[in-house]
Amino acid sequence: MNYTYTELKELIKETDSDTVRSFLNDDFYTNNNFLLIRESDAINKVREEYNDDRYILGSFKASFLSDYIDIDIDCITVLQENGMNENIGDAIIENGNFNRVIEDFVKFDGFGIALGSSNGDYEEIELTGKETIIKIEQ
Repeated sequence: MNYTYTELKELIKETDSDTVRSFLNDDFYTNNNFLLIRESDAINKVREEYNDDRYILGSFKASFLSDYIDIDIDCITVLQENGMNENIGDAIIENGNFNRVIEDFVKFDGFGIALGSSNGDYEEIELTGKETIIKIEQ
């Protein structure tokens, strides 16, 4: 069934966490306009998406990436200008800093940029039982 965001928000707020988990198929709900995902699953989804697309991983700002790989900012910039983003992404994976990069990326830019549209909009919906559902514009 394709719910509007308002319908889903009301359903979520009025429903216990177990029902929401079932509703979200233990993963996420999406339509053409938004994605709903449990906060506890969102970071794993970000990891999955960026691990599968090393080019995008290597496209982060050079000043950000230089904290995680042993290459200075100017060299990263030159590599990116020459389309070697995937090689940068590979270096992040190979040196074991992938999880740190993803966690800091989400911390600084939020789930909206990581999993959603370029505007980065997202909203947290608090549930009883200490669980949060994140709504991300698509």
